[in-house]
Amino acid sequence: MTDYRGKIARRLAPTPVLGGRRGAILGVVTATTSWGFVGLLVRLLDLPAVAIAGYRLGLAALAIGVFGLVRRGTVGRIPRGQERRFLVLGALMAFDWWLFIQAFQLTQIGVTVVLAFTWPVWVALLSRLLRLEAPDKAALGALAVSIAGIGLIATRSAAAPSGQDLLGMGAALLTSFVMSVVVLLSRSVDAEVSSTTVNFWQSAIAGVILAPFTVAGSLRGTLDLRAAGILLLLGVVLTGLGNTLFVRGMRVLAVPETAAMAYLEPVSATLLAAVFLAERPGVAGAVGMVMVLAAGLWVVRRGVQVEHVAAV
Repeated sequence: MTDYRGKIARRLAPTPVLGGRRGAILGVVTATTSWGFVGLLVRLLDLPAVAIAGYRLGLAALAIGVFGLVRRGTVGRIPRGQERRFLVLGALMAFDWWLFIQAFQLTQIGVTVVLAFTWPVWVALLSRLLRLEAPDKAALGALAVSIAGIGLIATRSAAAPSGQDLLGMGAALLTSFVMSVVVLLSRSVDAEVSSTTVNFWQSAIAGVILAPFTVAGSLRGTLDLRAAGILLLLGVVLTGLGNTLFVRGMRVLAVPETAAMAYLEPVSATLLAAVFLAERPGVAGAVGMVMVLAAGLWVVRRGVQVEHVAAV
């Protein structure tokens, strides 16, 4: 039988890499805070969301592939027998990023990122349901807190939310659900396959799937030198380099530490949107954001502790 506990232990065990602990912390913090700029850059582009997603994923795969060539052995082939699983993961990634960027174009940036970070709650619930076990009371409690927070976000202004705002919130919540499915499917990938390899093939397959829509969207939008520079920044720097820094940090730091630092992204995105776009959630919205983030972070940290105990 497959040693699942051993696979979990190997995934959770930190391994030494060049730069040590301080370098890992700096890399993860740099990546997560820089991702707060994604929404701002999306707003600067006159392109459909599907085209932006296609360019971002394709350029990210290119950047990760070049990194793999420079550091041989970093990016490997798709394991034999898992081609179909990687194809599904790539398709889900394409759908996830299209939804995420669409949400940026429909509602506030801070709201989009915060709602997208409800995925840990979905992971906790789905993992229980798929194993036909009784839902974890703690996960249900976190879901209740998240729903209450989402309600506060939806009613963050005195006026009734517009149809566009509700569509944006719906897209952000759907992207969080899709991400939870990606996370659960990724766990079935052989533990010996590096995270960089998985990231490369997911991005490459997603980029290929979105290629026709990317071309068609480019014809309906504005693709000049300015847009090309923004897309390069989104794909190569923020996604390709950012994901590489984050994955390298995960190899050194404990999972609860990287999970906590990942939550710098919604904080960064909300603050940047408030400064540059004057997008302020108001008191009710701010309270709702804190509730959603607290519930998600608590589920992540609690889930890792449970898995860690199971792996011993």
